Amino acid sequence: MNGSLLMNSNDDSDGRLEHRRRTLLPGLLMLGGVLVLVAVVLWPTRPGSTDTPKQGTGVARVEELRRADRTSAEAIIAELSKLDRPELRELAKFIKDDNPNVQRGVAIAMAQAPSLDVETAKELQAGLRDPAVTVRENCAKAVGRSEWKGPEVAALMAAMFADQSRDVRGIAASALGEQREAARPHIPALSKLMKEDWWGSGPAAAVACRKLGKIAIGAEPSLRSLLIQRMGWMDKDEAIEALGEIRTPQALNVLIDQVRDTLGPPSSRNSDKVERACRAIAKFGPEGRPALYVLKRVYETGKRSAAPDPDYDSACGMAAREAILAIDPAEAKALGIKPK
Repeated sequence: MNGSLLMNSNDDSDGRLEHRRRTLLPGLLMLGGVLVLVAVVLWPTRPGSTDTPKQGTGVARVEELRRADRTSAEAIIAELSKLDRPELRELAKFIKDDNPNVQRGVAIAMAQAPSLDVETAKELQAGLRDPAVTVRENCAKAVGRSEWKGPEVAALMAAMFADQSRDVRGIAASALGEQREAARPHIPALSKLMKEDWWGSGPAAAVACRKLGKIAIGAEPSLRSLLIQRMGWMDKDEAIEALGEIRTPQALNVLIDQVRDTLGPPSSRNSDKVERACRAIAKFGPEGRPALYVLKRVYETGKRSAAPDPDYDSACGMAAREAILAIDPAEAKALGIKPK
């Protein structure tokens, strides 16, 4: 009897042990599958991935930026710049991060973003004072292109005219040109920048004057100085275009001098400057009458040169022709100039 009970007890133990063996392996496999699934769902996107960023991915991408190499960082920055506005606002807070790679990446992403709202732009103020040139440069660019406008931004940009980097100074000057009326108190600083930094950020300051138009009245002497200093340089002559937008008697006098002093033979490289100056004078309309005498000279020179030389590009003569028409149609008719 006791032997029978003992055998039954052993059989029960063996059965339970066998049941455990049968259920343990499937349980472990199921647990492993769950862990793999959780890892796949929660694991951040790999560095360098070019997938379109989704809502809530900004912080995760910043964390990858900390350890990314240069190639991967460029791909991550491109993705960050495409974030929507709420996430860009959160991203801007990382401009104060203690990791230089993060600061640089965030600054570049902000400069590449299509547009920034006021709150996001304000978060970037710390970057304007960052020791890294790249951070300052891109933050200035982002703030200048943002929706944040007015006296506060104008003052921030003007303060950056003292920056050690020529590129930063140039971007700050161009950004000041976007501030419209708020830039008026800083025209003296803009003028000083053109005189003292004619070889560097001077052209960018002239671009700002062109954008500001009559708001930049008072900058004419510095624009003239810039033209003299950069004479012979193969650039776009932003100073000439700026004078054409300011349209004061002082600006006209500078343009007249520019035409007279650089007028040379048709093959002269200065002919480009003469052409641009004539086109700028045309914007004055009837107020450009004092320039008629020099415009006639350019027109006649171009006319004479074009006749014997079929290969001559008479762009100067054509520009003078259009300027004479814009200033005095009766005088143009007397010269045989007909409207097109």
